[in-house]
Amino acid sequence: MVAKYNRLRKVIPLLPVLLVLVELVVLYSIGQNVYAFFYPQKMGFLWSGDALGPLPLYAGVFISLIFMFGFLRSLTDIGTVFSRKNVLRLRLTSFVLLLIEPLHYLLQLLLNKLRPLTPEGFRVTTVSSLGGVILISGLIIFSVAAAFEYGTALQKESDETL
Repeated sequence: MVAKYNRLRKVIPLLPVLLVLVELVVLYSIGQNVYAFFYPQKMGFLWSGDALGPLPLYAGVFISLIFMFGFLRSLTDIGTVFSRKNVLRLRLTSFVLLLIEPLHYLLQLLLNKLRPLTPEGFRVTTVSSLGGVILISGLIIFSVAAAFEYGTALQKESDETL
């Protein structure tokens, strides 16, 4: 049991590094879409507004990863993971994830209304869904935050007992 715990203590410090690498990939994707907004033809878009569609997704994931970075970094600290800060980080992460899909859908509706007509007089509309995966992820992280809040209360009660 102790050997397994020691192995885990060696792996946990690597998690924030992995998270930073994922954040860099998300930042690269955001940069590509901003570039496509200003130069749509070079990036294969017919209209510059098409590049704005995935930005709520990228921005939301980036913000969530920042909160999760703080959470993972706190796991490496000596002490308890059951703290008010970690509960707040997890709740903020879940809140951001719960907002991504509705914002993505609303931005698509707005962009479809603003899209210029084709030469034939038609308006090309796009509708994409994230499939509810991010929404469900937000609910799962919210549940984990509730468990951490309960763990925080138990930790406080245990500390007061000693």
